[in-house]
Amino acid sequence: MSTNPANRHFSSGQALAALLAVLCATPGMALALHYPLAPQLVAGLFVLCAVGVCVWPWGWALAVPALLPLIGLAPWSGWVTFEELDILLLATAAGCYARLAVSGWGAGPVEQPAPELSPRLAPALSAPTLLLLVLFCVSVTLALFRGFDDAGGFVFGWFQGYHEPMNSVRLGKSVFLALLLLPPWLWACRRNAARAEGLLVAGLGLGLAVASLATVWER
Repeated sequence: MSTNPANRHFSSGQALAALLAVLCATPGMALALHYPLAPQLVAGLFVLCAVGVCVWPWGWALAVPALLPLIGLAPWSGWVTFEELDILLLATAAGCYARLAVSGWGAGPVEQPAPELSPRLAPALSAPTLLLLVLFCVSVTLALFRGFDDAGGFVFGWFQGYHEPMNSVRLGKSVFLALLLLPPWLWACRRNAARAEGLLVAGLGLGLAVASLATVWER
């Protein structure tokens, strides 16, 4: 029986998405279960967030920037290396890739034609762009290991400070977390660029409003 090459490619894409979902969910759940404040509640919220993103894969573009001013709880948790944003982003990535594993990267009709994508928010990943991303990741990785070396060698710890090895992880992980969400972002833009861009702008506006209100309340 012959097999359509396009179907083989589609299935391999789904398998890759499933693998990425597991790779995001595993450390995310580990962080949630080790969270110093109500870990069972945080683990439950992690699952709810991942499921919610899987059901509505555009929602994270609104929720993540809107929640940024509310999830910096280091003074209460004592965590410096890891933070609530890491748990949120890993849950988001796990949900996005789970959705792609179920529906496929190109399943269903495109809700808005690709030529209408915003070039500012969904740039084409050309070969030079990919090369620059790879080189930047290599640079961050080298800086990460230099930080370990300067701090006397890598030693894992949940509550290390700014002068200990895990501080390098604190500084370097944001790049890789952002890259985890790049494919789901491009996917959302290809399905409906106007919706994705509108939700992101609304989320940034909500985040700014919350930060402004918090500042007024503090003063």
